[in-house]
Amino acid sequence: MADGSPGAGTPAPDSVEGPGSGSVAGARPPVTPSIVSFLTDGAVIRLCESISALAGVDVLLLDADGLWITLADDDARDELWVRRPAPEGTARSAIRARIDVNDRPLGEFVAVVPEGDPGSDRVTALSDVTTLLASIAAEFAEEADAMRNRIRELGALFRLNSLLVRASDSLDKLLSVALEMALGALDLDAGSIVLFPEDADGVPDTDSEAGVRTKASVNLSDDWLRNSIPLSRGREFDRLVLSGHVLAIEDLRDDPRVLTPERLGDENIRSFLSAALAHKDQPLGVMRLYGRTPRSFGVADRRLIRSIAEQAAVAVAQARLMRIARHEREIERQLTLASAVQRRMQSGRPPAMPPLDVAAKSEPSSMVGGDIYDVFERVGSSGDRSMGLLVGDVVGKGLPAALLMSAVRASLRAHANGTDPLDEVVARANLDMCRDTLPNEFTTLWCGSIDPRTLELTYCSAGHEPPLLVRPVPGEPVTIDHVTPLKIGGLVIGVMPDETYTTEKVQLRPGDVLVAYTDGLPDARNFENEKWGMESLTRAAAEAVRTLPDESASVVLDQILWFLRRFTGLREQVDDETLIVVRVGESG
Repeated sequence: MADGSPGAGTPAPDSVEGPGSGSVAGARPPVTPSIVSFLTDGAVIRLCESISALAGVDVLLLDADGLWITLADDDARDELWVRRPAPEGTARSAIRARIDVNDRPLGEFVAVVPEGDPGSDRVTALSDVTTLLASIAAEFAEEADAMRNRIRELGALFRLNSLLVRASDSLDKLLSVALEMALGALDLDAGSIVLFPEDADGVPDTDSEAGVRTKASVNLSDDWLRNSIPLSRGREFDRLVLSGHVLAIEDLRDDPRVLTPERLGDENIRSFLSAALAHKDQPLGVMRLYGRTPRSFGVADRRLIRSIAEQAAVAVAQARLMRIARHEREIERQLTLASAVQRRMQSGRPPAMPPLDVAAKSEPSSMVGGDIYDVFERVGSSGDRSMGLLVGDVVGKGLPAALLMSAVRASLRAHANGTDPLDEVVARANLDMCRDTLPNEFTTLWCGSIDPRTLELTYCSAGHEPPLLVRPVPGEPVTIDHVTPLKIGGLVIGVMPDETYTTEKVQLRPGDVLVAYTDGLPDARNFENEKWGMESLTRAAAEAVRTLPDESASVVLDQILWFLRRFTGLREQVDDETLIVVRVGESG
């Protein structure tokens, strides 16, 4: 203490080692917090000597162990002051002023007044002086103590952050660093960090820690760590810290909340300090620190463990987010591969069957879609070739719908490649669906087959939107009056295994355009949340055929989608959109 203020290089509390810290002449080092921890030079001791000279009475500074702190002899080159046994008569002195900081006695000022000294005014003055000295010393020692605690806390957090950055490859290593740092900064003997299940929303009032995982531990036995019995009844200690408290217990053996006190003796632990690991109101775990001897914990100790626990909680939350991010990246990679496979399956070149010109396009709302479409060649019993058309919509979106779509497409392809009529093809696919899927997993479906020689279209519907047949009339501009929906009944596949289906036939003509689609087109919405609707789709089909009388099916398809995009703008697509266009040319 130099002029009442702490200086650089101040020794840590309870430490009496190093140059200038003084020594004990014939006595053991102090074992309790002492004023010597706050002395940086001999200014206070010289002040006592000056007052002694003025008053003619010895005014002494004693440490917490009752040892007299006095200036060192001239030959003590490395020491400014030493501690000696107090002079005789000190114990009988009537003038004593204790130096207390945070309810801890650090020492006292003593005025040694000879017995029978009649100078009552001098005694009163000496009492005032020693009281004032003790008050000033306590004030500056308290400030110095607070500063040291803050420096200790900041130093620990700085070291912790540095170590956490270097140890960021492993959560277990991160928590071990945090635990060891807390134990070292708080001078405690053992501890652990436990994490709760990730879906935990609190601590249950039970006498079991089932599901709690120890992620870091120091100086705790395997028996202690493996025991699922909590330290307190109903896990009260954990619930207290998760409510925002820092729990500090001077002696666990005197605490009635401890569930099995006999374990404390086996593990040789007495004091206890605990803080929660929580991030954004989400309980993550608890830091538990133990001392081998009883110990009271001050405000600085509580603040320090709270700070370290908060840092550890951030590390846990970050590690979990990084794991989730890695998992999401892996899922995205798998979805990318699945999307590539799906597009490869659906992007085959349609069979060449003049005068039929076919174009198809499907845009999933996510990386993979649940819309089915296919254009393939069918061979009849007599070897006649026909063009098979398939469009459908599996219930749901995303990966589940995509998996179901693949199964439905494979089933339909297997049955449609034979010579069976379309209604039997759909019925068999329905049986496959009913056998392999749940009742709420169903598919709408439309199948068609066009004979390129006769231009006869045979089709079968299973609850799907009816395709549009645009039939231009020579000499008339194409309008919606020239568009006919190919309606037919039939239940969706995958619901009733004994459902029967029917087929219809339509004679196509040169110039006709067939437009098959999924509900993602009429259900598309703009930023005003308005649906495009069936009427708009019908008008778009008619307008595309009217303005592009000699263009290919691919150009007509793109024109219909352009009308759709002009309506929706840049609004995010909400459903899979699939479109097939067949243009019938002149027979060769």
